[in-house]
Amino acid sequence: MKRLSIALFAFAFAGIGGAAVSVRNMTLAELVRAADCVVLADVESARSEWSADGKTIYTLVTLAVRECWKGSPVERVVVRVPGGQIGAVKLHVSEAATFVVGERTTTFLRAVPQPGGTTVIETVGWFRGKLSVAGDTVREMKGKTVAALRGEVAELVRLGR
Repeated sequence: MKRLSIALFAFAFAGIGGAAVSVRNMTLAELVRAADCVVLADVESARSEWSADGKTIYTLVTLAVRECWKGSPVERVVVRVPGGQIGAVKLHVSEAATFVVGERTTTFLRAVPQPGGTTVIETVGWFRGKLSVAGDTVREMKGKTVAALRGEVAELVRLGR
């Protein structure tokens, strides 16, 4: 039954008539504006769990925050990402951010209110809100350094953009 639920969810998630989900490009200013929090962090852990209704798999990614560029500083933040694997059941959501334990990221996060008064933290713009850092370089930004990105984010926050 769970496999059927996952298949139906994946079909519904893909859009009516099987059309592919597409995430639009976002400028740095749009990412910053939409984010409640922007962090430079290390991926500490990831674990998948079923949703409360047992129909969807989410992965909960724990980020150990090294620097907070926007929002209230925290030591750790748990990000909910659609998809994951529990036993033999796997849900792949192509546009979702992918986190690897041990990697360093710059992540644009937003708080999303849920039914019942709870809140979850998700990436802004699906995969666009998660940038991989290698050494001092932001991979998705064609050689831009972390220091340069930090400065640009700080200026956008200062300007309220």
